[in-house]
Amino acid sequence: MDAAIGVAFQELFTAVMYVGRRAAKFKSILKKIESTLNRVTPMIEENENLGRNLDISQGETEMFISRFTEARKVVLKCRKVQWWNFCMRFYYAQKLMELHDSLLEFAQIYAPVDTWRNSRRSLAMLNEINSRMGRTGTMGGMGEASGFLRRCGVPKAPDFVVGFKEPLQMLKARLLKDKEQLVVLSAPGGWGKTTLAKLLCHDHESKEKFKSNIFFFTFSNEPNLEVIVGKLFQRRGYTVAESDFPTEEDAFNQLERMLKETGSDPILLVLDDVWSGSEDHIMRFKFRIPNSQILVTSRLVFPEFSTSTYRLESLKDKDAWDLFHHWAFPNGNSSIPDYVVNKIVRGCGGLPLFLEVFGRSLCEQPVVIWNRTLKQWSEEKPALHPNEKLLKRLITSF
Repeated sequence: MDAAIGVAFQELFTAVMYVGRRAAKFKSILKKIESTLNRVTPMIEENENLGRNLDISQGETEMFISRFTEARKVVLKCRKVQWWNFCMRFYYAQKLMELHDSLLEFAQIYAPVDTWRNSRRSLAMLNEINSRMGRTGTMGGMGEASGFLRRCGVPKAPDFVVGFKEPLQMLKARLLKDKEQLVVLSAPGGWGKTTLAKLLCHDHESKEKFKSNIFFFTFSNEPNLEVIVGKLFQRRGYTVAESDFPTEEDAFNQLERMLKETGSDPILLVLDDVWSGSEDHIMRFKFRIPNSQILVTSRLVFPEFSTSTYRLESLKDKDAWDLFHHWAFPNGNSSIPDYVVNKIVRGCGGLPLFLEVFGRSLCEQPVVIWNRTLKQWSEEKPALHPNEKLLKRLITSF
């Protein structure tokens, strides 16, 4: 029945716009009605697109359909009222005022749908955080499922990136110029480690040196080392199956032998999202693949690789501001006071993921929503760890 509401509503909207441009005597009130309809239309359209059924009874549904249908008839009749017929003009002006009040009532009924719509958007964002931040018990059991990305091609980097120019130059200096065989890129979840690794792989200097020998693997908790080795064999033109490597040790022995026989062109190997307990795996790649540079991303700092670790810092104020504005104000226009925006940006702690998530969640929201977000943040316990505090903000805001 919700779809029927949408049809009746759209027919009314069309009639209001049509008559409003032809009946100057009712132009003011019809403009007011059109403004109210504009407020409700996105709720109805998105509600239908998402397949959401309103929590209203069949009787209420029929009532609204009937009201919209009758209202449309009234609006169309207004077009026929002559300018000199003051009695009829007064009568239909009253009818239009009643219609406006009725629409406001309908908007109040639909208000929970608007709230649900924002919650649905927030849920999608939380799912994205799930995949980009990986494991964390703080988010109420949110965690990335263990497994292995069965592709070695480099994923596409984000279209809009700020604040990574200097870190990228640092990584290139260590891996391409100083030729350190292993660099560990370390930072908490959401700081942009994977984004920076993608940028390194797509950088023209990296492509110039390693050509087609750039491999990108998501390690996670339980890496399938045989599959990784198999992909390296395939890049050399070999046809292999998982059964060709009975054990991890055998896989690495065969890889070392193959590289020695075919000659070892420079290789860039990215092991993304490495968890605790994978230090031995990293060492195997380091010693078994000559003439290679290995970039490891992890939220951990491994004692064994302390001298090879590069700690990624949070974004500087200007970069954080630019990234937040990109997501919060995609059209470049902002009606939100600067001091409110500044507080939100500072509250995101310079973390790219949080700046994006909060920017997207607050996009096109009225200032009251922004202030409510700040109020929720002000109620946090001051003893919370900064990263836990940001996670708590996500939970309370969504």
